[in-house]
Amino acid sequence: MFDFLLLQMHLHHPHGTREGDVAAYAYSWEKWRCQLKSIYGLIDTEMHNIQRNRGKVQMLKENFLQFAVEICKQV
Repeated sequence: MFDFLLLQMHLHHPHGTREGDVAAYAYSWEKWRCQLKSIYGLIDTEMHNIQRNRGKVQMLKENFLQFAVEICKQV
């Protein structure tokens, strides 16, 4: 699932481009920003749950971490 979401990020923001860059694309930037903030909230919640349950960040899958980094760059 995170592979698909990461693909969506790369399609909208190839090479980490941001809103306003020529390569960045979204039909509605307002909706896209809203979705990014919602996804950021989910990632934040998941990270807190892992910490609370004494889980290790090393247990996270690489694609989740890549996705989280891409979202953080955009928010």
